[in-house]
Amino acid sequence: MKAILGSFLCLAAINLMFNVNASTADDAGEDSLKNRFVEYYSYFQGTWKIDLTEEGETQTSEIKIRGSKGGCNVVVGEDHTAVWGFNPASGQWVGVVQMEDGSRSRLRISKPKDEMIGPGTTFKITGSTFHMDGTVTKQVAAFTCTDHNHHELVIKRTTADGKALPDIVRTGTRMNCESPKKRFRLFR
Repeated sequence: MKAILGSFLCLAAINLMFNVNASTADDAGEDSLKNRFVEYYSYFQGTWKIDLTEEGETQTSEIKIRGSKGGCNVVVGEDHTAVWGFNPASGQWVGVVQMEDGSRSRLRISKPKDEMIGPGTTFKITGSTFHMDGTVTKQVAAFTCTDHNHHELVIKRTTADGKALPDIVRTGTRMNCESPKKRFRLFR
């Protein structure tokens, strides 16, 4: 009986050891992917002049984007605050935007194809804005990077029932022009 119990405890200890090692390897892989996303999206960190054009009218504002110790990008604009970070469940870079009027957007970015954001990089940003009056606006934005200091978003919007709303073109120009940081490869 002692030999059977001893064998069982030995097998249980070996099984526990392999499971702990497997979960540590998974956590390390997740952390590595998170770190690559954080480095990739550090492109946006800095101060940007933003031109928003809707139905022929352009408004200009300034936003500041800083990295956090938790691996997020924190965005502070004149009329909104946002937090972007890696979601391990979906494997996407996701953001929540809180506007001064109380509206809130939830957004996500498709998995990037490039090693770093640079000239010619494109990706989609999708999500919804939940307005204070109870209406919902759905949006799909096409991001295009011109160079390290310029990018453009073309935002196509619809109501919750699919009625088209005017497109918005958002052009960003980096105000604190710095040389590009060396970036890690996102995917190998």
